[in-house]
Amino acid sequence: MKPFPTEKLEFFYSDFEKKPPLLMLLFMVLSLGFYAINWIYFMNKKLDEIDDDSPQPERGLIILFFFPVVFSIIMQILYNIMKIPEGVFLSITYTVWSLIIFLSLKYIYDFCLSYSKVTQTNALFWYIFIYLGFPAVVLFFFNFPYALPLMFFTMITIPAMQSYINKEAEKYQLKKKGDYFNSMHKARSY
Repeated sequence: MKPFPTEKLEFFYSDFEKKPPLLMLLFMVLSLGFYAINWIYFMNKKLDEIDDDSPQPERGLIILFFFPVVFSIIMQILYNIMKIPEGVFLSITYTVWSLIIFLSLKYIYDFCLSYSKVTQTNALFWYIFIYLGFPAVVLFFFNFPYALPLMFFTMITIPAMQSYINKEAEKYQLKKKGDYFNSMHKARSY
């Protein structure tokens, strides 16, 4: 992987807001993992400022939140109010959920590629851990509570990603302070 341009990284980390990973873990637990969507959206907005190849943040919000919620509401209305046959209901449900899952996993993969380009880490590593927790979020809509332990992977991965990027931001901010103090020292010595 070729290094990301230094001036873009400096711009990215210059006003980076560090978040405590333990607080994020608490948010992940309290929201049953849905905080991940929020974090991915805002991190993607930040990545989009410097990485031309990053996925559009709005695409993630639509695919990860809007489509599943709206589709679930529409299907409940069709099934409970309009009384469509169960076979038709299930075939529509499985077809649309398959599409939502495919689009979600593609978006997550693109996000992990962009994140990894900036942090110089392995995109596949982050993607696999998010991917392992993803079925629990999807199965939540199908009322399969036994899948919730799988969400552990996503609940740990997002704070780990934040922790890693916090450390990188700290390195860049310390380097910037060091550069400033070195330039001040050089200016005084003349």
